[in-house]
Amino acid sequence: MENMETPPRMRLVAEAQMIYKKIAITGSKPMSDSKKLYELLIRYWNMETIEWQETFKVLLLNGRRRVLGIFELSKSTMATIAAYPDFLLFCVPGIPVRSMVIAHNSPTGSLFPKEADLALAEKFVTFCKGDRITLQDHLIISRQGYFSFRDKGFLANGICGKR
Repeated sequence: MENMETPPRMRLVAEAQMIYKKIAITGSKPMSDSKKLYELLIRYWNMETIEWQETFKVLLLNGRRRVLGIFELSKSTMATIAAYPDFLLFCVPGIPVRSMVIAHNSPTGSLFPKEADLALAEKFVTFCKGDRITLQDHLIISRQGYFSFRDKGFLANGICGKR
């Protein structure tokens, strides 16, 4: 009888792929008003999951504050979402990002920022300064509306915190 060896164990690995595809979403107007930012972002949010799944997105802007893209950084079904700004280094190579808006929904519907939201904004402020990118705003969104860190004075002069 032939000696039958057990085949080596196969290990599966994932292949990551990122695609940058230009689509017209805002025309030629600069995006600086928080209401316009909210109106743009909410169009690209999954309204079927907005009340139960927290999603974190980054709106990438060029030097003229025109939209380059919207990037979904992470999702969670828990009370806290993990969003790591340095992951953006791998996601936006070669894209001329000069400013960004970070946004996440609040499945509870509460638009007032928690301590974790302030800490997250501070992480992005630090990241952006190191890459010479302006953090234009941090929005918390829901079906009913939004909270803008910049409008409420929580994000000014590259510093995050309640004023």
